[in-house]
Amino acid sequence: MDILSRFKSKFVQDGESGCWRWTRIKTYNGYGRFDIGYKRKMAHRVSWELFNGNIPKGMLVLHNCGNRDCVNPDHLHLGDHSSNMGDMLKDGTYTKSQPLLRKLYDEEAWLIRRLTSNGIPQRKVAKMFKISPAMVCNVSNNLDFPTKGSANKET
Repeated sequence: MDILSRFKSKFVQDGESGCWRWTRIKTYNGYGRFDIGYKRKMAHRVSWELFNGNIPKGMLVLHNCGNRDCVNPDHLHLGDHSSNMGDMLKDGTYTKSQPLLRKLYDEEAWLIRRLTSNGIPQRKVAKMFKISPAMVCNVSNNLDFPTKGSANKET
């Protein structure tokens, strides 16, 4: 089965909202997950790529509808971190319990990669460093994440 057919088998259409609600595995905070080969991806990001093309570097795929499990490409748009935070504050979906995005020192990123490669769960590592599990995932996979260089630099 090709990726598009497999993807389409994992959501149901909500006639009232128009959302395509993800029915399979979800993250702890309600976003759909979809595996392509051995790579685990966020379902709404896969939806964007399947229906709209590549996601530019540094951009996020955001929900217009506010439903984290929605993968309808008509309900998605691209934005940066600050527009995502603004949307979450406007929609009331941001809570203080969510880890804040902070910059990591190079040594912290190295240690995060080491811990996750040794089998420590990403959620546990996220709690250790007071960052989001998504940021741990990005660091572990060498994707974009904010850094502030080395902690040992002389100022």
